[in-house]
Amino acid sequence: MNKKSVRYFKFQYLFGLACVAAGFSFNSCSKDTAIGANVLPQNSYFYANFSDTATIISTLVLEDTVPTNQLSTNLLGSYNDPIFGPTKASIYTQLSLPSGNNPFPSSWLTGGTYGLNSSNWPTLVLDSAVLAICYGSGTDGYTYGDGSPQTIELYQLKKGITTNTDTSYYSNASIPYNPAPIGSRNVLPNFTTNDTDKYGPYVYPYSPRWRVKINHATALKWIDTGLNRTFTGGISTLDPDTSYNSQASFIRAIPGIYITVNNSAQLPGQGGLWYMNLPGGGSQLLFYCHYSVVTPTNGDSIIYLPPTGFNFQSSVNIFSHFDHDYKSSPFYKNPSGKGHDSVYSPNVNYVQSIGGVKVKLTMPYLKNWSNKVPIIVNKAELDIPIITYDFEGYTPPGNLLLWGINDTSTVVSTATFALPDYGGSNYGGTYDATNQQYVFVITDYIQELIQGKVKNRDFYLFPGNRPVDANRVVLSGVTKTPNQPRIRLKIFYTPLKS
Repeated sequence: MNKKSVRYFKFQYLFGLACVAAGFSFNSCSKDTAIGANVLPQNSYFYANFSDTATIISTLVLEDTVPTNQLSTNLLGSYNDPIFGPTKASIYTQLSLPSGNNPFPSSWLTGGTYGLNSSNWPTLVLDSAVLAICYGSGTDGYTYGDGSPQTIELYQLKKGITTNTDTSYYSNASIPYNPAPIGSRNVLPNFTTNDTDKYGPYVYPYSPRWRVKINHATALKWIDTGLNRTFTGGISTLDPDTSYNSQASFIRAIPGIYITVNNSAQLPGQGGLWYMNLPGGGSQLLFYCHYSVVTPTNGDSIIYLPPTGFNFQSSVNIFSHFDHDYKSSPFYKNPSGKGHDSVYSPNVNYVQSIGGVKVKLTMPYLKNWSNKVPIIVNKAELDIPIITYDFEGYTPPGNLLLWGINDTSTVVSTATFALPDYGGSNYGGTYDATNQQYVFVITDYIQELIQGKVKNRDFYLFPGNRPVDANRVVLSGVTKTPNQPRIRLKIFYTPLKS
């Protein structure tokens, strides 16, 4: 066979294979053997239907019980929101003995007494006692609202907060305190300039913070009782009720401090909530003392003692308390004073952190989808637009959470549950500043609901970091209004064969 014949033979062979392959291809794409013919409807292409007509009912619920102890940041201050009304944040805190339960350095030991007791040290002078708290930072910087001056007031607690740090304290909890303040000062905050503590020869740099001087008589009482540690006979002979030989005895003498503000004259739009860092270095109760020494050569000289501080370690309980006054808000509907009933709100919705307002969403007819031809839910998306006129310096929460409600639950810890979509990369809930909305993808939940795997439940919509971030937002309603999109559930689905 010559070369020409060989080329001709190869051409015929390859052409034959191509024809066979084409035949298989034609048969595999024919109507009777089409992929998905046993799933998709007859005479149709693979497509997705769309629906956004699900009925949604929205109501407002005043919350006021978020856990607020053992937080990394605590809020302090007050502001008068032009829409939500006045809000105030206060702090209940214990103090902690320094490491080793030694309130003062060993250089202060004299005459068998360790501490500051005026009867043992006649020449000792207490110059001042100061509570200093460092500023922290939140999602919006150092304050939510403006940085105008605020009057800080300090009160001594009548009894201690429990020393069990596993105990939960909520934003509506309070501890009795003595009615007379032990310190008060009008503070103009400076969030960015470091504080320098100067006393005698001692100079200490600290992060930005505010200071309030403790009433002198109160500070002297604290020194003359608990800070006297007599070592005669050893530590085992110390009276646990008059000496600070443990954290428990220390709290019996100084149960704690209530830190709050008194800004009764704030107009709408004025004030702010400051982010405070109590566990941070520099947040302390400080004592400044000196004494005189008379020597034959130098005469009378003053010895300044290093400022000693009691701090706020993780071993003590600190919790935030929030007060909201919604009487001037557009959603206040209960003048009787109870004020915590659900309020039907179809046109506008309100969400506020720190034990404020949350939204309850009800979709009563979603279960009817199970009566339709079986479907595959390609995507279920809940769009929640915001109303932009409410900004005025108050930014929306960085993210919201959408949680289901267990209607039969009577236990707070199990009253809500995370949707099966929660934690997924597409779950959403982050504020979209470009489109001014929050979007939640709840495809798995809707699919399981249609298949009867889960019950149709209501939802709570609330801020993701509600004990710490002070943010609030005004949201659209569920009804159509001119020039304003509504809250809607968008379902993209593909019908299947029965």
